[in-house]
Amino acid sequence: WLIPAESMSLDKFYLPPFCNDFLSLKSGLVLIAGPSGSGRSTMMTTFGETIAASRPVYVQTIEKPIERLLKNAKGIVVQKEVGLHALSGEDALRCAIADDADVILFDHLESVDELWLLLQAASAGALVFATASGNSVLEMLTRLLDSAPESRRKALAFAIAEELKGVL
Repeated sequence: WLIPAESMSLDKFYLPPFCNDFLSLKSGLVLIAGPSGSGRSTMMTTFGETIAASRPVYVQTIEKPIERLLKNAKGIVVQKEVGLHALSGEDALRCAIADDADVILFDHLESVDELWLLLQAASAGALVFATASGNSVLEMLTRLLDSAPESRRKALAFAIAEELKGVL
């Protein structure tokens, strides 16, 4: 298994101009959705590398599996593969939060517990990019909210409203 190291440029994604605003964020959550093979993981890691090229940051990735080796000339990149370096996405997120990562790249959001941890990281000051399957972030967030215990749904909805900075 060979992991490529070539970088991509954000302009190759033909994103709307407002997406460049994500590069200057210091904290918050940006969700990237799309079907398998649509480039969502590549887009997420390109955001991380572009941020790392512009300022000194500690980037931590949590991937299932690692798809590309990232570069960070001004800081540190730690790439963790779920199942190899961490037992679960949740365990890896707890480590990223404890390690005080500046930027967290999380590939692939599946559970409400992972969402809670992503929101906790954003609230603690990290800029978090996360990918999710499917074309509808609204549908995914609705599914995750519905799976949360009723007693925590309102708090989860408020946390999403507070920390969500963008959706692609």
